[in-house]
Amino acid sequence: WIKTMNSYFLDFISRGRKLAKANAVSWDFTVLNDGTVEREKQWSLSVMSGASLNPDVRLTFMGPDRKTVSLMLEKGLRPSDKRETWVHWQDLAKAIILHKIYVSRNKPNPIKNSLVRPLLCLMAVAGNRPPWETTAADIRQTYDLLSELQSSKKLAHDLRSLVRTVIDRDRLSNFSPIL
Repeated sequence: WIKTMNSYFLDFISRGRKLAKANAVSWDFTVLNDGTVEREKQWSLSVMSGASLNPDVRLTFMGPDRKTVSLMLEKGLRPSDKRETWVHWQDLAKAIILHKIYVSRNKPNPIKNSLVRPLLCLMAVAGNRPPWETTAADIRQTYDLLSELQSSKKLAHDLRSLVRTVIDRDRLSNFSPIL
């Protein structure tokens, strides 16, 4: 395995940090051991995007997707449990959120449900590897699991879209293009 963070990934995170600073968003916040974000530290994607606060879409969870983890355990698979790598996945999620809100001007619900959630599902499946080591096998396994989780396969399709429009487009994996 290639252990070094690639320059594209590093630049993507750096751009995210700059967006956070320029928009007075606190980049550093503590994620509890179970993946939850403390209420007072949660990002309100609604406030950040200038959207309606009804509902207030908040970033409440930044750990491996719970439903994906449950399904993996049922199948005898080992989900991500190495919290040292979680920070890199969380940084990637934050950079994606900030780019989609402040550059692309996306709405909060699609960001949370169609980008962050599939990323957290991939985080669960990638084991204890950081995001720049994501492989085509990780994407296939995650896609298959998500197809089982939802009969509509929407989440699985969102994963493919995330990989195409963010991970591969920005060459965030050392193995890009993955799809």
